[in-house]
Amino acid sequence: MSSTIIQKIKGQKIVPLFYNESFEVSKSIVESLYKAGIRVVEYTNRGASALQNFRKLKELSATEFPELFLGIGTVKNVAEMNEYVNAGADFIITPVIDESIVKNASERNILLIPGCFTPSEINLAYQNGLRMVKIFPADVVGKKYIRSIR
Repeated sequence: MSSTIIQKIKGQKIVPLFYNESFEVSKSIVESLYKAGIRVVEYTNRGASALQNFRKLKELSATEFPELFLGIGTVKNVAEMNEYVNAGADFIITPVIDESIVKNASERNILLIPGCFTPSEINLAYQNGLRMVKIFPADVVGKKYIRSIR
């Protein structure tokens, strides 16, 4: 499934991410993205209702949003990762590359997209078998940096 998600991300060229405390607002956002043709979405682990909302969104996706890959972002440790994998996360996005999370993702056979900034961090990801990274924080660099890294 990891290669399918990666191909979908490459095809849609964007992974929208968001968090809202309200489940109804979160559902509306996913619905709007889905209607617009988006099939990979990152819900972010940034609030008290994140896990509860994520679980509900995953339940809904089975019937209302077929073909949607819903992942979770801003995962900072293995415990958080395990909660979301158990809740059905299709992929995990972290703000950093953390070897314990990399190992756990490999053991659980879940796509991990770590946040990396330096060439060394990106290389560490690839040396650990990861095939996609999120440049983070991306707002401090431009297209030239991304091209150079590629």
